[in-house]
Amino acid sequence: MAKVFKRKGMGLFSAIIALAALVLIIVAIITEYWVMADLQRTVLTNGTAVSQTGGSKTFGLFKGTSSKDYGLGNRQRNFDVKEEFEEVANNKVVWATVGFCALSLPFICFGLGMACYNEFSKPNLMVLGTLGVFVMHIIALVFLLTAACLYATLFETQLKRNVLRKQDQQDGFSSTDRARLGYSYWILLGSAALVIISPLALLLSKIHVTHYFKTNKPKEMATADGVMLY
Repeated sequence: MAKVFKRKGMGLFSAIIALAALVLIIVAIITEYWVMADLQRTVLTNGTAVSQTGGSKTFGLFKGTSSKDYGLGNRQRNFDVKEEFEEVANNKVVWATVGFCALSLPFICFGLGMACYNEFSKPNLMVLGTLGVFVMHIIALVFLLTAACLYATLFETQLKRNVLRKQDQQDGFSSTDRARLGYSYWILLGSAALVIISPLALLLSKIHVTHYFKTNKPKEMATADGVMLY
């Protein structure tokens, strides 16, 4: 004998995961920790070049903060990424990163709505069913991974070697090999993972797990001419 177990609420759970991915993408875009760099300053002491801590610099896709130590305490300055890196890095790659992140958002929203529709109705399996949700999320995933790859390439080829303006370099500051990708970038990659997990959760609601079990029937005793046989 078999019993079929159905998973209820997985469509809603899938929508919640998609919503979490949506929130993480927005958080990644607006936060200012895509790159974090520790600055080093070289000063002359008795004719000898001495390296010392020079402050820090963090920035996102739009804005950032620079804190430089000239020896009399840190001087903090806020800046716009577009103006700060006009002669330092390729701003077009930054804007392409923003663009691909933004393009992923409507597809995630469509997938989120379709997941809810799957939970509370009987959808067309080819268009609004699990297949449709997968297509929406795969497109969003491609956009997110493209954005992540573009920015990682920009970091490895340019930002890792230098995040400072020419004036800062002339003042003795350096960031060579002292920069790293910040948590805003890793949040974006985390959102990409959620984007693919969401339709997988919806798929679980379509899978039926069948459990087979045996029933023990009471043993019948045979009789012959009114005499019980064991």
